Amino acid sequence: TLIGDFPNMIIGAAGKLHFDDFIGGMMVPCLLMLGILLGTFRRRMVRSEDSEVMTGKIEPAAGKPPVVDRYLSRMGLSVLGVTLLALVFAQPLGLQPATIALVAGVTILGWGRVPRETLFKAMSGGDILFFAALFTMVGGLQAAGALAGLHDLIVTLGGNHATRSVLILMWMSALLTPFLNAGPTTALLVPVAGVLNQEFSGSPVWWALSLGVLAGSSATLSGATAGPVVASQMLHQLAEYRRASHSGWRLDSGRYRRWGIPMAITFLVFSTLYIALLSL
Repeated sequence: TLIGDFPNMIIGAAGKLHFDDFIGGMMVPCLLMLGILLGTFRRRMVRSEDSEVMTGKIEPAAGKPPVVDRYLSRMGLSVLGVTLLALVFAQPLGLQPATIALVAGVTILGWGRVPRETLFKAMSGGDILFFAALFTMVGGLQAAGALAGLHDLIVTLGGNHATRSVLILMWMSALLTPFLNAGPTTALLVPVAGVLNQEFSGSPVWWALSLGVLAGSSATLSGATAGPVVASQMLHQLAEYRRASHSGWRLDSGRYRRWGIPMAITFLVFSTLYIALLSL
């Protein structure tokens, strides 16, 4: 979906795409790839050295239940529900997704009783500053003509053919994402995708970029924000489990790559077939 991942939000803003556009272009391939992922994991876990910890019976250590702010919980869920409805009906209502998201965020910050000392963290201020600097850098590269050179390279390699050029964009994004992370790669390639979208009107440029970043972010632990978050959370949780901590099992970059790279290649092959089919 448009809000399922940050790269999609960047693509949606650049391509002026709405919630229903993403459902139409991305939902089917993503559900099929989810099926491939689950099937592959089920087969590999049977014979994997990791399966002892993954499927073993481990008892969590006793701990205090988390404290829930009931007011903020109710308000957050209510704003989330209204926001999702607004995003679904944004196109017929003539609303921009960014406007809806901004109103929802301001509502939570204004009436959510968020403590002032945690306000910067609550609004992900660090992420906002990072991406502000990132887009400034990308704007500088674009003004310097570096991105024009990248566009020319894609078109030259594609032989000025729409489908081949779009596929090269997708493969390039898949190769860059494991090293640059999903958000920066998308920000870097969005201006290039915008030019390609104008030159090859009607081609699935935006879906190719989104699927390429999705494949690349699956390859390494640092390819997407979710990877480091899950790794650190697992490290904390496994320390709470006597059996797991005794085994010394942990999710590190090497272990992740053994699972992630084959899945990234599988996703990229499947996405290539999907984009080629859309381009017919």
